[in-house]
Amino acid sequence: MRSLERAIISPLATLYSSTQSIDIRVALLKILLHVLERHGEKLDYSWPYILDILRSVAHAAEKDLISLGFQCLRIIMNDGLSSIPTNCLHVCIDVTGSYCA
Repeated sequence: MRSLERAIISPLATLYSSTQSIDIRVALLKILLHVLERHGEKLDYSWPYILDILRSVAHAAEKDLISLGFQCLRIIMNDGLSSIPTNCLHVCIDVTGSYCA
């Protein structure tokens, strides 16, 4: 699983933060959603990257991005919360609150 995290999540976070293209960001969030659905409970060290992406999505103006970001967050809260390291739980709660604004 560590190789998946190195190969997918870290580059995904880098690409998301470095592009302004909505289409690319939508595609990246769809990939993240797929990874969370299939492997979210097995993820380990990539949670800070994932939560940073979702925090920035919460502040986006585009509805498509916010909708996909919220879907990712819902998967985390329903299925992956137990796999999030304790030092990331407060960040996860903050990110969840970002979607309420």
